[in-house]
Amino acid sequence: MTRPEVTAAVVGLAARARAGDLAAFGLLAEKYRGMVLAAVRRHARSREDAEDLAQEALLRALRFVGGLRDPASFPSWLWRVAVQTALARPAPRPGPPPAAEPAAPGACPLEALLRAELRQIVRRAVAGLRPTDREVLGSYYLAGRSVGETARLLGVPRGTVQSRLHAARRRARAALSALGGDPCAAS
Repeated sequence: MTRPEVTAAVVGLAARARAGDLAAFGLLAEKYRGMVLAAVRRHARSREDAEDLAQEALLRALRFVGGLRDPASFPSWLWRVAVQTALARPAPRPGPPPAAEPAAPGACPLEALLRAELRQIVRRAVAGLRPTDREVLGSYYLAGRSVGETARLLGVPRGTVQSRLHAARRRARAALSALGGDPCAAS
């Protein structure tokens, strides 16, 4: 995600929303709804679920906007609220394994089945991690953000992101091993 442009109008609306102006918050919610939807989409099970999560995130932002320290940081603050809202929801219970991908011509169908099974194991392992682990891994690996971008997004120093990534990788590997799916384990 590219960093949204923060105009003087947005700063003014955010300052008004922080002071309790519901109409100002409504205009901001309208402007940034797509961004909020993008923030929660990877944590949603369906399009409808993403819409529900986005609505929940906007309601949560409305409840806490009074605590916003810098109106110029409204877009990144709202992004964090959306991600934290999505991560705070209990992880989905594992369902039936996904259907195997169709095998490429000439490829072994067993390989596609094994890849699908490994993806399911990784999803279960990541879903069982702490919210901060899921947040930093999702930002860095799934969204493809750099350490610096992740630090700005989360509002923490670069070193904090690096140490969280290190710890999250270690916990993810342990969770994968417990589920019997660590692809890095010796055979």
